[in-house]
Amino acid sequence: MTAAQLIESTERGSFRLTNRGRELLNSNPAFLTVNFLRRYKEFGQFMAARVSEPSKIMGNSTSPIEQSNPIDDTSSEFTPEEIMRQYHEQIQGSLATELHKRLMQLSSTAFEKVVLELVAKVFNVSTNGTKHLGKSYDGGVDGVVYQDVLELDRLYIQAKRLSADTWVSAQQVREFIGSLDKHHTNKGVFVTTADFSASARQEALKASKNIALIHGEKLTQLMISHHVGCEIRETFYISRIDEDFFNDWNEN
Repeated sequence: MTAAQLIESTERGSFRLTNRGRELLNSNPAFLTVNFLRRYKEFGQFMAARVSEPSKIMGNSTSPIEQSNPIDDTSSEFTPEEIMRQYHEQIQGSLATELHKRLMQLSSTAFEKVVLELVAKVFNVSTNGTKHLGKSYDGGVDGVVYQDVLELDRLYIQAKRLSADTWVSAQQVREFIGSLDKHHTNKGVFVTTADFSASARQEALKASKNIALIHGEKLTQLMISHHVGCEIRETFYISRIDEDFFNDWNEN
């Protein structure tokens, strides 16, 4: 929120609302997410700067602490594991921002196909068990994932590639729910690069069908956890003393 200039620091550990923050508070937002904050130019610049940091860390011989220094690793307050976890979170956050940027560069059709592949992986379904329906056919849905070989258990997908300052409306969610009736199914996933309005979320909650709403931040998290559009560069293992091992030897 500091990067978005919604709050400002008055002294160490103390903050106050800016005029921009007061305007936002008066608008009574339902929630704040990274995608929501992207509507502020300053926050977008802050996130763009973070994207370059992991490449410096992984591609430069200079110490990563010298490059970004999120915490003081010389302080006894932090263990080496905590320092590594801090850098891992930083890299994951930058990766999520870059993934969102790449998704926004795709065509609508390509975005729909990426979402289909992701949903298939989430439900452990082969990509052969998906079908992109296309604009000429979709009838309010963009694709379907078949969760069994007989294609009886079907999951319909709606995917909308929208700018970060856009909300999916309650009307759009109602239309998606109506399209599920046409396809005689009670399960659907609505995915967007943006976010859902509070009323849209209420529509999904009160529906008689099982509707999952995936906003932009959750979308990139799922892509990272299921390795869609990204790959593992390196794996580190942290070993500790096995106390049981030595205790067993002492008892013998």
